[in-house]
Amino acid sequence: MQEAELYVTQTGPGFIRRPIVGIAIAFVTGTALGLWYAQQGGWAFFIAVVLLFAALILHAMSSRALKSHDPSKALQFLTMATICGCTLFVAWSAASMERGDLGQVAIPASIQSSEKIQLEGCIVDYPQPLSSRIPGMNSWLLHFQIQRVRPSREKWTSLNQEVRVFWNARSGTRKPRYGDVWKLRSIRGPDLLAEDAEKGWLGTLRVYGRQTRYVSGGHGSKIRAWRYEARARAAEHLQIGIKDFPVEANIFQALLLGYRSRLPKEIKELGAATGTMHIFAVSGLHVGLIAGLLIGALSALRISRVHWIYFLAPMLIIYTLLTGARPSAVRACIMAIIYFMAPAIGRRADGPSALSMAAIVILAWDPNQLKDIGFIYSFVVVIGLITLYPLFWDAMKPMWKTDRMRAQEETWRKCLMGCSKYIMGLLAISCAAWLTSMPLTAYYFGRFTPIAILGNLAVIPLAFMIVLGGCLSFVLGSLLDVMAEIFNHAALLAIKMFMVSIDAFSRVPFSSAEVPRPSLTWVVLWYVVLSAVAFILWQRRRGKSMDTRSRR
Repeated sequence: MQEAELYVTQTGPGFIRRPIVGIAIAFVTGTALGLWYAQQGGWAFFIAVVLLFAALILHAMSSRALKSHDPSKALQFLTMATICGCTLFVAWSAASMERGDLGQVAIPASIQSSEKIQLEGCIVDYPQPLSSRIPGMNSWLLHFQIQRVRPSREKWTSLNQEVRVFWNARSGTRKPRYGDVWKLRSIRGPDLLAEDAEKGWLGTLRVYGRQTRYVSGGHGSKIRAWRYEARARAAEHLQIGIKDFPVEANIFQALLLGYRSRLPKEIKELGAATGTMHIFAVSGLHVGLIAGLLIGALSALRISRVHWIYFLAPMLIIYTLLTGARPSAVRACIMAIIYFMAPAIGRRADGPSALSMAAIVILAWDPNQLKDIGFIYSFVVVIGLITLYPLFWDAMKPMWKTDRMRAQEETWRKCLMGCSKYIMGLLAISCAAWLTSMPLTAYYFGRFTPIAILGNLAVIPLAFMIVLGGCLSFVLGSLLDVMAEIFNHAALLAIKMFMVSIDAFSRVPFSSAEVPRPSLTWVVLWYVVLSAVAFILWQRRRGKSMDTRSRR
């Protein structure tokens, strides 16, 4: 029995090292087909059922062959291919039923007139604070679920539609909150914008404080209300002691909590020009920094790696909820939890498998995420880091190769070597991220930013310092306000250095340029060529490692 188990380990499932990666590729492909070819969803479901029965039969045959010590690699490959095919058509069928193709939204005739109307409804999402250029005014962007409408000189009528509202009010007036019911008086009908039609909103309204009247509160989900309130309290905590620096405070909140709407226009332009705007999107970088800080604390307390997940999972989930649960943050959270869960269940931690599982979970929950630019950016860049970073790192290793004949390295040489390794590691990460994100940046935004390679060398360490200051402010500042003020000021210094850095990089000649947007064919061709080069280099890397082992 032990010999059979050893044989299965060596030649059975190990024949396909990462089956979850193949299943994830099939799931993503099926989701894409379901979103763009929804009419064939019924046929896809029928084919999925047929392939499921075929996969069960092939699996039974493969298991029987393994027990008889006569496994067939062709049979195992055919079984895995059938499972992937079944996954593809299941995802196709599921995505065709959930396709978010909303088309053009028709504005009801009752509110199409140019006369002023009244609306009553509920705020169904977190009101996003906006930077206001008018002193003494506060602005928010919120989603308003209309419940009743009253055109001029007519009765109230029911209406169940969602509208986007730009809300302006003077300081000191009641702020809009999730779950509040308000009446909007003497307003004109909404304007239907392109973004509204794509997301199924009725249109866009602009209202002022004098046109609003509070009705009641406490509606909606209690969990979402707690999450929004906790996020608002966290944002206020990050302002302790630095309210006199509104720009820096907004950057602090954007980096820690994902409040990108509060960023000044100038900072957004500098971030786009230097290719460092990704630092404000709560994603793998932020979740990784938080996880790194937690791991450092757990290691200092001598807690075993096997038990890390029990501390990391709750903290990462809470942080993801506080940042608004954006797709990039959810992806990073799921990936981190799966990665660190592996030792607890007796498995080896594996980045590609964790990323694949995260993609399956997110798309199974919401197939329309595949159309989201943030989702595409997030996964493509992480795939590039996993694939290209080791290759760049191997190419840089000879730069600090130690002299084996030297009896002992001097202290200054060790320090210099450690600093150079750290900088080269950041450079490898920056190059890998830039190569994979550059076609998408050109395709979606029409920009070419080669300065991003150098910009990230300064931005990533500063982001770590800012996140560290924010975490210490949350933990220690919850005990004493003076501690929060100390660490907020420490983060303020790092933020000022960050602003100076991106401004300096934006002034470098040819650092950024607007380019014609390439066609989708050229983008796909770029990734095909990049994948082929990476595959060849990985094959050579494996060959060298095998030669080294054989010599030993």
